[in-house]
Amino acid sequence: MNPIIESMNNYAQANRWSFDGGPVRGLTSGQLKFPTIWHQPLALTGKIGRREGYLTYKLSFLLLEKGGNHTALEKENVREGLEKHALGMIHTLENHERVLNVRLISCLPTESALTHYGEIALTVTIEADILYCMPLNHA
Repeated sequence: MNPIIESMNNYAQANRWSFDGGPVRGLTSGQLKFPTIWHQPLALTGKIGRREGYLTYKLSFLLLEKGGNHTALEKENVREGLEKHALGMIHTLENHERVLNVRLISCLPTESALTHYGEIALTVTIEADILYCMPLNHA
């Protein structure tokens, strides 16, 4: 399993979050349980090394919390909590033995709900460098 997805799943389980993924349009195709971590497909953006080295992945994920009739201050407090969870997830990822480096690119609140649930969401984009080793081909 890719260490990025493995770390996110471990964080979700440890913090009792639902964990799922796919394109954003998939959010509306099923039942969401809040809070939810929704990861979009990984994008391989770089590679260094021939048989050993590291791969650079870019990933965007959504942190979704149940919406409702929140005041502007309450929404801001929820967003602040989501930011803390985003940083916690990044910390968990940084501690994976195969992860060399994690860069937070952005952490942006969504302008409006993405589904009919009226959730509060934060879109987080990161890049991570992952160690790899390719097996030698024997003739």
